[in-house]
Amino acid sequence: MGLRGMQIGKTPRTWLESQRTGKQLDTFAEYFETIGTHLKNAQKTLHRADKRFDKASNTLDSLVGASGPAPAIEEAKAPWRYRKARGKISA
Repeated sequence: MGLRGMQIGKTPRTWLESQRTGKQLDTFAEYFETIGTHLKNAQKTLHRADKRFDKASNTLDSLVGASGPAPAIEEAKAPWRYRKARGKISA
């Protein structure tokens, strides 16, 4: 068998390896898309929860009166906002 015969023999093996690699990349892409979807959903949920917390906090503030909210309420307000402002959490 000459060099030409050896090249022809390698072609199916190379083709099979590239098919396996392509399949692995497709599988990775599917997982990556799923993770992206989960992250988007988590971000949306966090945003909605933050809005609801603000509404509940405003309602509670109005019930407390014009003197302002109690210190414990201020400390409990969205602790992730304070960490985010200091650069520990990024959105």
